Amino acid sequence: MDKEKRSKYIFYGLLITFFILIFLIYANHRQRYVGACDWYGYFQESLLFKEGRVSLETKYPSVQYPSVTPLGFYLINGKNLPQYPPGFPLLLAIFGFVGLEFYVTPLIGLLTAIMIFLNIKLLTDRWTAFLFTVIWSVFPIAVYGSTSIMSDLVATFFVLLAYYLYKTEKVTLSAIAMAYALAVRPSNLLFAVLLLPILIKDKKLWKYCLGGIVPAGLYGIYNWILYGAPWRTGYQSFTAELMKEVFPSHLMFYLKEIFWQAGPVLILLALYAIWKREKNWVFYTSWFGIFLLFYCFWRSGGDVWWWTRFLLPAFPAFFFLAALGYKRLISQIKEKTWAFKRAVIVCLIGSIFLTGGYMVYRGRGYNMLWVRDLGKVYYTLSNNVAALVPPDSIVGSVELTGSLRYYTKIESFFSVHENSLILVRDVLKDKKRAFLVVEPWNHENAMIIKLFNTFICERVTSWHELGGEIIMYELFPRPE
Repeated sequence: MDKEKRSKYIFYGLLITFFILIFLIYANHRQRYVGACDWYGYFQESLLFKEGRVSLETKYPSVQYPSVTPLGFYLINGKNLPQYPPGFPLLLAIFGFVGLEFYVTPLIGLLTAIMIFLNIKLLTDRWTAFLFTVIWSVFPIAVYGSTSIMSDLVATFFVLLAYYLYKTEKVTLSAIAMAYALAVRPSNLLFAVLLLPILIKDKKLWKYCLGGIVPAGLYGIYNWILYGAPWRTGYQSFTAELMKEVFPSHLMFYLKEIFWQAGPVLILLALYAIWKREKNWVFYTSWFGIFLLFYCFWRSGGDVWWWTRFLLPAFPAFFFLAALGYKRLISQIKEKTWAFKRAVIVCLIGSIFLTGGYMVYRGRGYNMLWVRDLGKVYYTLSNNVAALVPPDSIVGSVELTGSLRYYTKIESFFSVHENSLILVRDVLKDKKRAFLVVEPWNHENAMIIKLFNTFICERVTSWHELGGEIIMYELFPRPE
């Protein structure tokens, strides 16, 4: 066996070993419980898909009592319909048929890492691609997407897949992947807009449109049936979420978080690639910039590190630029002496691996990464509540509305909804019992105070979870 072939075998053996290892790490740290809004919403939607339906049934009619509609769902045309697009829940449902629904995001984490490698390999070489794939795999927000019941990394994977397939002349398959990316997250349309000039330049626009027309059409029909128009989604009013007032604070937040999560080395390498006008630097800069700009106007976010998940579909472009910057630096020292070149390369690679170690350290500090019991609090609290209430009771909450339904089958209601007053009144008239679980940040909520003023609230118990004291009350009618 010649030296080149042996080197190739060693490299791909190392690469495959790494991919197996990273999948096992993601799978070991995967989320196993659901609750709150997004986690429960995606998961519950997948359960509905498995049953062949899309609307959630509730014990009390949601038309009369809209407060029984849990987080993750909206009351639309008299039905509790999912808030989220179908792309991610559909994958959960498919894997759920064989009991592997909680392995979807670890698998997507692996596939995304593979896509990062293949795309960077097209731009540079296999060793550079491997180096930056390793760093991507421990990038805090990428780890979050690989271990949580969230759609952000799924949306990223299909964007990357569409881009790679197009770069390798598989236009029809790229169009199908792009259509699915939109069904996972409609804001991936931003990437499609950037791709449009390239399609026109390459004279492949019509072929691309024809390739994606069937999956895109199916998604449009789904939206039409559920929400009344092909372009409408469960997110309801799109423009209402965009606010110019939040732009300055969001921009500073994202720039700060990018620095803290990525570290200075990758940022400097990406800026170096832009300065040197490396291959496709305009496209990659626009790719990252358009998502950053859009989500700086998005109302949500701007306070907690994991809001950078919105930018996950854009971060591959950032890594592509960093890889190009690294490759250019290596090429710049070719004319130097071997000793100097080796020293620079060792320092550069060492700094990148130190960045990877820093990313792991930073991620562990967030207390949501590299842990196995993320979300277990919702399972535990729901069962603690269920142990204290009769089966035909109703329990008001915000964060527990979904997990109570899933883990205990107890009817819950959204406690900060105005209709909750009417629901509790009617339930108590029916001689049934009503309870209220108040999260730490909701003690001063206006609707919670109204419930306290309208009914007699007797404290049952409390738990110290979710960063504070969660108090459980039983509600009784006030004497007339």
